[in-house]
Amino acid sequence: MCFQALWNGQSGKSVERTCFYHKMDQGKILQKKGDTGTWYVFKGSPGRKFEFDKVLPGDRMKSKFDEVRAKYLYGILM
Repeated sequence: MCFQALWNGQSGKSVERTCFYHKMDQGKILQKKGDTGTWYVFKGSPGRKFEFDKVLPGDRMKSKFDEVRAKYLYGILM
């Protein structure tokens, strides 16, 4: 799974693409960031906390997407 983001900071703007890789191993979901990351348990045995628990259901972006896209697309905030 990959995403691309435009980051704004004191040093300016930059576009960054980040990818996460996933695989199954002995009933657990493992994840690593990029090609050089280290595999870790993303989701495992019940009763423990994992990164997976931070994933929320639903579409949290749609409500603001059109507004933000219009601002950048039509030059209001460029």
